[in-house]
Amino acid sequence: MAKPNRNDPCPCGSGKRYKHCCGSVASPGTSVGGAAAEGPADVMAGLRLHQAGRIGEAEVIYRQVLGRDPENPDALHMLGLIEYQAGKIDQSTELIGLAVKLKPDDPFALNNLGAAYMGARRFREAAEAFRRAVQLKPDYAEALANLAGALKDSGQVEESIASYRRALAVDPGNSRAWNNLGNALRDTGEGTEASDCYRRAIAANPANAEAYNNLGVALATERRLPEALDCYRHALSIRPAFADAHLNLGNACKDMGNLDESIASYREAVRLEPGNEVATHLLAALTGAGAERAPSRYVAGVFDGYADRFDDHLVHGLAYRIPEHLVALLLKHEVPAQGDWEVLDLGCGTGLAGEAIASRARRIVGIDLSANMLAKAKERNIYQRLLQADLLPAMRDEPAAGYDVVLAADVFVYLGRLDEVVAQVARLLRPGGAFAFSVEALEALPEAKRGDGQGFVLNDKGRFAHAAPYIERLAAANGLSLLEMTGVQSRLEQGVPVQGWLVLMAR
Repeated sequence: MAKPNRNDPCPCGSGKRYKHCCGSVASPGTSVGGAAAEGPADVMAGLRLHQAGRIGEAEVIYRQVLGRDPENPDALHMLGLIEYQAGKIDQSTELIGLAVKLKPDDPFALNNLGAAYMGARRFREAAEAFRRAVQLKPDYAEALANLAGALKDSGQVEESIASYRRALAVDPGNSRAWNNLGNALRDTGEGTEASDCYRRAIAANPANAEAYNNLGVALATERRLPEALDCYRHALSIRPAFADAHLNLGNACKDMGNLDESIASYREAVRLEPGNEVATHLLAALTGAGAERAPSRYVAGVFDGYADRFDDHLVHGLAYRIPEHLVALLLKHEVPAQGDWEVLDLGCGTGLAGEAIASRARRIVGIDLSANMLAKAKERNIYQRLLQADLLPAMRDEPAAGYDVVLAADVFVYLGRLDEVVAQVARLLRPGGAFAFSVEALEALPEAKRGDGQGFVLNDKGRFAHAAPYIERLAAANGLSLLEMTGVQSRLEQGVPVQGWLVLMAR
């Protein structure tokens, strides 16, 4: 774990800034981070060295204290903090946990125990430790903010927001808490208030690059692209190696038509984070580099943050009607012939397609990458089973001839090559079963952007479009009858219709 910056909250849990706590030299007799001073030769001497950044020497002294007194809670706590700062989370949790057992009324140790649990992704245990710290010290702003973070990471977003507000009532100058409150509000669809929080974060700390970046994202969502661009550039002036800000700058430049700067920004994001799948995918979309599918992390990330407003935005904002069109296609061709269908809904999202077909189905199974979208689908009470998984692995695990209908509404925009998907559909369908799906039409793209003839192409929006002859070949190769392929308006994009194909195949 890197040494904190001088204006960061001190990792000891005191609630003070690092420069006013462990980043400064304490006077004799001072208690830092809740650890009582025993005298110059004992824990206090270790604290002095710790504060001066002489971590190795501090560790030696803490261990000497524990050699004489194995149950010294302050030495255990501070040694646990050193392990935490070194990234040794398991050791940190064990040491600080022992300190808390020996000194259960120490709110600072409880706060640091919670931080160690957070590092281990044990969010519920972290929340409990932070709660105990706050019970002992109700005005402990740092613990309140940490509690909010643990609650958010354990899925309790409303409780998280309340805890951030309590923290900020105690410490209204806490820039990090304002920023994180903004993130929590954004996740619940409160974009305007989220933007206000990011501005408060910047006012409290003009060097908060994360807050500038997040404000940019909020402004971009409102299509205030020039202002968003300014925010990303400001974030990068503070932290030039901020990969997410380069990625977001690339998005804004792309949406404003400045493709050269967009490509340069994506390339810089990839250079800084070679494993950044989102930047890599979007760079491929603009440069024409070969890609056969969108990365799972990219797809999940898009929709996890979109779930709460997905239905309203898609149906009312983008005029999306694909699920109804697909069900109408099934009814038009009277396939499958019998009622009470068993349905596999690929990329089910919030359940719009499932809802459209529910009156004719006795069982619906949904597959999606996004946990937040699946949570919304579950609320509809129409799915007998919901799976969070990549499509192909999940399909391979399903028994053959188990379904009457397979649906895929606006899913294949994230998959280019469909050969194995269609092969799996053919395996999963019963005789007489039907496969109804939509794709964006490659034929609607400018001729120069239609690719090399392989049948699909990644467009500059990061979505795949498919050609009619490719769809025809897939049906023939897998023994499926192509009953109909008809043009359709998939949705609106910035007010412009996006052309697609509605496809119905039968086994």
